[in-house]
Amino acid sequence: DMFKADAGNNPVGIMHLAPEFYPKVRFKGVSRKIGYTIFETDRIPYDWVNLFNGVDQVWVPSKFNERTFSLSGVYKERLKVLPYGLDCEFYKPTDEVFPVGGKKRFSFLYTFAFDWRKGFDLLLEAYFSEFSAIDNVILILKVFSPDYSSSKVSMETFLKDSAYRICKKHSLPHVVIIDK
Repeated sequence: DMFKADAGNNPVGIMHLAPEFYPKVRFKGVSRKIGYTIFETDRIPYDWVNLFNGVDQVWVPSKFNERTFSLSGVYKERLKVLPYGLDCEFYKPTDEVFPVGGKKRFSFLYTFAFDWRKGFDLLLEAYFSEFSAIDNVILILKVFSPDYSSSKVSMETFLKDSAYRICKKHSLPHVVIIDK
């Protein structure tokens, strides 16, 4: 049982959460508190800076996050780049091709969790504004709904309900949604 295991003389508490949850996490007897998170934009929310600066280290998965967190005010000496691991046995190249209906000359692929912070609405607006049905392009949306998502709308419903409103066109470029 992990909760009864001996963690040694200098245990470390690692919080792989959004920083707004850090103050709620209580560790007993840890020598260091580490926050581990990601944020896919050019800056972090202002109120996160003090939360990150309130832990001993902040682990981020990329140099991009190291730079954006630091430029936002997180103490650079607390930032450590720790890339996410990859199971090379599970994720290995194959010759298998996933069948996508309506294949075009150029394919855009966006893989994401159906979560508003992923900016899929902005992607759709840009795609619909730039292309029309006569262009030889396809946007493939590989989407999954995360367990924590409070959204009740499906990606397909969102796409259908907002496509004409977003671009005000009647000849929309091709889009395929893969949600399995």
